Amino acid sequence: MKKQQSPNQCTCVCMASAATQKGCVTSLAVKGSLIYVGSQSGSILIYEKNLDGFLEFSQLDCNAPVKALAIEENRVFGGLQDTKLKVWSHHSDRSLKLVTHLPTVQDRIVRYIKPGSFVQTRRHHKRLWIKHADAVSCLALCLEDNLLYSGSWDKTVKVWRLSDFKCVESIRAHEDAVNDIACAGKGGMFFTASADGTVRVWSGWQSDHRDGHRHNSDHRDDGRLVATLFQSTEDAVNCLELSTDESILYSGTSAGRINYWTVDTSLQKFNKGSFFAHKRSVLCLTTLQKIVCSGSADATIRVWRRGEGIAHSCVAVLEGHSGPVKCITAALPSVSLDLSSTFSSSSSSSFSLSSSLAFGTCFHCPNYHLLCGGFVVYSGSVDGTLKMWRVRDNDCKVCATAQSGRPF
Repeated sequence: MKKQQSPNQCTCVCMASAATQKGCVTSLAVKGSLIYVGSQSGSILIYEKNLDGFLEFSQLDCNAPVKALAIEENRVFGGLQDTKLKVWSHHSDRSLKLVTHLPTVQDRIVRYIKPGSFVQTRRHHKRLWIKHADAVSCLALCLEDNLLYSGSWDKTVKVWRLSDFKCVESIRAHEDAVNDIACAGKGGMFFTASADGTVRVWSGWQSDHRDGHRHNSDHRDDGRLVATLFQSTEDAVNCLELSTDESILYSGTSAGRINYWTVDTSLQKFNKGSFFAHKRSVLCLTTLQKIVCSGSADATIRVWRRGEGIAHSCVAVLEGHSGPVKCITAALPSVSLDLSSTFSSSSSSSFSLSSSLAFGTCFHCPNYHLLCGGFVVYSGSVDGTLKMWRVRDNDCKVCATAQSGRPF
């Protein structure tokens, strides 16, 4: 294990590392003890975390680079570079079985015979408005509204209803590729980031909208646009992430900065702030309570703590990847390794029990610091490796005394 001490005295340990042997890691999702890894070679690898590290037990060939992954209960959604969006389900042997492509065959047939179902994608070329015309670059689930949002390099965002996998809306969202999407809660808004240097805020889809007619000749719906948060015409916006309480929206740019906006309870007012985070592009973000983690093209991961007045300070730097960090996610192991009841395994159950004692918000600390209890960060890189880190504040004397006999 590789231990590091950041300038702010956080203890960082690389708990496990795995070489995917399938090219660079392009997407990552974690559900319970299972870790889903999308690769540039067109495969989805499924790992289980146990006491011995990462255990690979399943692989799925997708025939195209997997740009985005999202998980809902026992269903997995994948956005591919060949414009396809696929849905798989888990079976008893923990393998993934293809459920359908989006749009579904039935939806395509219905649209073919309806007037106005085709849009111009480029000169002398038309396409059904329910189909993406370029790589599906990002996915976001809004389970409260039973919706899936997909963004594409074709500059559009499409809205899919999870109950019947029907495309209910298509929006011409930006002037360049859509790089990321973040969703607020039920009936709230969703946010899009683009290579055109802007972040846009959109009102959430409502079931009383005219199904299948929320588009016009260029499939833009300006009535849904709430605000355009301009950043720079020179710097692409690579990633978006909402804080856990949905009060702050973060974005990472190609200039190495993290921009953020505070959002009021009505999601109508936005106040901007920013800080320089990395020497090179910020490629991915994840949040956990008042913690923000950023992965960068400089091959490092930085952990930021949000303080009073939404000031941010760097509390840890994770170094170990030899290439740009493309995707990260953070979790509490006692929560993230909770699938033992669904997919039983003695090793995963044992790890879940022991880790729940050593991680999470520390109740010995008068401020209930997440950093004192510790949390984990999963990261995937262009170097083809998947890593698991854990971070804990090493500078809290109250917690150090109370937890002196407990494992880190």
